[in-house]
Formats: sequence, structure tokens, C-alpha cells
Amino acid sequence: MKKLLKILIRALLPWEAVKAMNRTLRGLAAWGHRFQHFYEWRLMARPPEWFDHYIDLHWKWRVTRNATSWERGIFGLLAMRQGCRVLDLCCGTGFFTYYFYSGRAGAVVAMDYSAAAIRQARRNFQASNIDYRQGDIRTDLPDGPFDNAVLNAALEYFTPQEAEKLLDDIKGRLTPNGILSGNSIVASRAGVAHLDQKQEFFSRDELAALLKRHFANVTIINTTFIDPGMNRTNLYFFASEGPVPLAENWPDILVIGARGNL
Repeated sequence: MKKLLKILIRALLPWEAVKAMNRTLRGLAAWGHRFQHFYEWRLMARPPEWFDHYIDLHWKWRVTRNATSWERGIFGLLAMRQGCRVLDLCCGTGFFTYYFYSGRAGAVVAMDYSAAAIRQARRNFQASNIDYRQGDIRTDLPDGPFDNAVLNAALEYFTPQEAEKLLDDIKGRLTPNGILSGNSIVASRAGVAHLDQKQEFFSRDELAALLKRHFANVTIINTTFIDPGMNRTNLYFFASEGPVPLAENWPDILVIGARGNL
């Protein structure tokens, strides 16, 4: 029966037709997400509280070839071991929580201030090992311990005093070698910050100084993308009392000298 079904499918729907159908569907998805981006960021009186990364996935990535959105998830995974317990702060609608962190973590507590974002996360990115919570991370941080905490594109939205306290509170919920990871953007002195931003980092040294006041070990990775829609330098950070990714004592890295000596 299965063999007959396969023969019928191949006869009625040739392989080239399947590929043509999927090309058409991808084109429709790209057009729809391009229009969504135009509507949200050009027509609305105020931009959305969060960026829908399906816009990157279905349209913008192909047009710009800018992989900055995926860097956030991939660099974050460098710090996570299989089965870890993760605290994902300012998680937005849960795109990275679901597609990146939940695949490796044993459990994720994901939190955002926006009730609307959490509703979307529960609707679109639910998984058995993700617990989405709405709350103010300045006062309502969940109890630990956590092996990892994630703070993506968020430090800029807290005052310097709030950021100092938040980093202390996060550290207090990490295991002894727990790692805080996340990212910030190098601000342009000629540019205009997002309306809700309360501080900016004009260099990686400024961000490093903030993190070093709370953690013994810090690694920051710079990446820069220039394209018609977005010119920016990203700062991906890792901070811990123990080893951090890409440092010499990080167990998952092997560095070979110029002469090939281990």
C-alpha cells in the first residue's frame, strides 16, 4: 500500500512541481513579512516594543545577508551546557528562547515586562521546558539557582543605578560558575537612541567596566554589520565568577600555537 501511494504521489506531483510550489510560498512569505516590517516601522505612530524575528527569517536575511539576528542565539549557546537551567530575561516574544536556548536547556524561565509579549510567547513559542512569566526584573526576579542567565539587548533600557543592582541580583541567582551572557550595541554619538533607552555604551570598554564591577571574568566579542537597513557594532558578552567562553581556561576550546604545539 505504501509503495502504491508513493508511486501515485510521484505521478500526480512531480519533484520539480514541489520545488516550484515551495519557491512560490517562500516568495509570498517574503512579501508578507516585508509589508509587515514597512507597516510596523514606517506607518505606525510608535514602533513596536519588540522586533518580530520572523521578518529576518522570511525576508530581511535574504535581502541584506546580515546574520546579526542569529548571532545572538548562537553566541548565547556557547555558554550553555546540555540540560542547564536558564533564566532568560527581557525575552520578548520568546523567539530566541524557543529556537535556541530551549533546545539545549533542561529548563528555561523566560521573563518580560510586557504582558503582550508574554501572551505572544505562550501562543507561538511554548514548549514543555519553558516557563514564561510576566514581571519587572528589577523587583521580581525568580529564585535561583540558574546555570545561565541571558540579558539580550536590555541593559540600555535601565538607568545606570538600576543596571548595577540588576547585575548584582542576577549574580546572586547564578550557580558558583554560572554565566551571564547577552548583547548590547555600540551607540553612535551622532545618532539618536531609542526613545526608551536610559543609558548607552559608546565602546566595549564601557560595557566591560560595568560587568567587571560584578563578575571576576568577562569576555566581549565585537561584530560589525553594514547594510542598507542597519549599520551597527554588536557587543556579545559573557560574565562569570568561573571560566567564560573563549577564554584560555574554557574547557570547550582548544588553542594551537603558530608552530602547532598544544
